Amino acid sequence: MADLTVAVYLSEHGFGHGMRSALLLQRLVAELPHLRLVLATRLPQWLLSDLARATRAEAMALPPPLLQRDSLTVDHQKSCRSLQRMLSGWDDEVARQSGWLHELGADLVYCDVPALPLAAARHAGIAGVAVGNFTWAWIYERYADLDPRYAEAARRCAEAYGDARLYLRLPTAPAEPSGMPEEDIPWIGRSPSRTKAEVRQALRLTDSRPMVLLSFGGHLGVPVSELAQSAWARRFHLVGGRQLAGAGGGIIGVDEDGLSASGVEYIDLIAAADVVVSKPGYGMLADCLFARSRLVYLVRPEFPEASLLLEPTMQRLLGAVSITPEGRTAQRVADAVDEALERPAPHHEERLDGVAVAVKRLRELLE
Repeated sequence: MADLTVAVYLSEHGFGHGMRSALLLQRLVAELPHLRLVLATRLPQWLLSDLARATRAEAMALPPPLLQRDSLTVDHQKSCRSLQRMLSGWDDEVARQSGWLHELGADLVYCDVPALPLAAARHAGIAGVAVGNFTWAWIYERYADLDPRYAEAARRCAEAYGDARLYLRLPTAPAEPSGMPEEDIPWIGRSPSRTKAEVRQALRLTDSRPMVLLSFGGHLGVPVSELAQSAWARRFHLVGGRQLAGAGGGIIGVDEDGLSASGVEYIDLIAAADVVVSKPGYGMLADCLFARSRLVYLVRPEFPEASLLLEPTMQRLLGAVSITPEGRTAQRVADAVDEALERPAPHHEERLDGVAVAVKRLRELLE
């Protein structure tokens, strides 16, 4: 099985696609050391740092499947204009991608979870595999009443997904058929490797106050400054990224590069936190499941994956506490954290060996 090549297409809508696929592909390369990965994505290099040996082919990356005003709100006008460009050039792009796959000598096309490359793979005579907890056809169908371009995008994507050899379907996926041969696989996520005491020492937390991790990426989501300066905050260590620390005094800023150099990864922060406050996404849900962490999440009513798939699972498996859009006040965040702390730490019996199951199936397809 030497000298095999896998072309990897990763959606740039959030980091969950890249995070889980990096875990899976890292294990695949570890088992097949001569395997070559070529990444057709613009996701940041730091997110895919575990795939340092992979080649990047950003020129072949597809446009983001949705455009957003911020990490909580879809910009439907810009999204539909982008989709219109994609739809008008669909056949030409399938041919372009197919030619590239042929020149690359690809043996397998891996998608998490763009649709068009699966049509290109079939055109090139190559097996295509989709991995995900939803498809973009399913998302666009939910938006079809807003603009007819969503309906057309859903139809085109559904046709392309039908070209896949296999869909490795993660937990929380919709119950309705995807149009692909499907196999359900367990959760894919990261496991902590440091104890709570080791993480608190790395953060220089010198007393026993509970730690609250504010995890929003580049979007604040809540009035951080007001929250950090409240009397409530003095009962906790509030920890967040450098952007959050800059937005409100009283928040301990996390230098992820520095922590990583000392052997502490972000999943270790999640496991060490008494409560995590974040927005719902597959990556955060999986991290909290693997770390058995309490979660407070910001409701995202505009995005079907969150409202229809992720939030019910967060509540069922984690006992998570929600904050509605109209309730994103410092007081509501404080109350939600207190409510979460009154609940027991999550305990569940979910299977967490999705990486091993998926790698086994990918190896079979490569044989």
